[in-house]
Amino acid sequence: MPNSPAWAFGKKDFTIALWVKLYKQRFRSYAFLASGDGAGETNKWIFWCQRGKLQLTLDTPDYKYVDLGKGQFEPVNDEWYHLAVTRAGNHFSFYVNGSELSSEDWKGEVPQATLPLTFGSAESYFFMNGLMDDIRIYNRSLSPDEIKNLSHP
Repeated sequence: MPNSPAWAFGKKDFTIALWVKLYKQRFRSYAFLASGDGAGETNKWIFWCQRGKLQLTLDTPDYKYVDLGKGQFEPVNDEWYHLAVTRAGNHFSFYVNGSELSSEDWKGEVPQATLPLTFGSAESYFFMNGLMDDIRIYNRSLSPDEIKNLSHP
């Protein structure tokens, strides 16, 4: 999807929410959504499962990769999961099926990239094997109740 100011989060509050159904993954790291300027130390953010953890990874030459999210996420094949990440001030929360999985504080800025938003991959790697549905990006942090309501079809 072409680049947009809608996902130039900076230090503003936001929410990313989506449904995923995964099939057998070849690798332990796979992306759901990503916005970046290419591989290596460039402006980027990736919402993904990295080595069994649901994370938001940020990168600029100044940050040298920041991995937010420490919660274990080992999905069962062929089952739908609702995933979300929110930022409220300096607080990031990660959700699976409407329940908070992990959270942490970080005061930095989410990098702004210039290349298109990608679905199911990042940097032409980290391919997700499965389906995605109802992808939403909000310019505010949804409350836990709002996340819970999104997770019930």
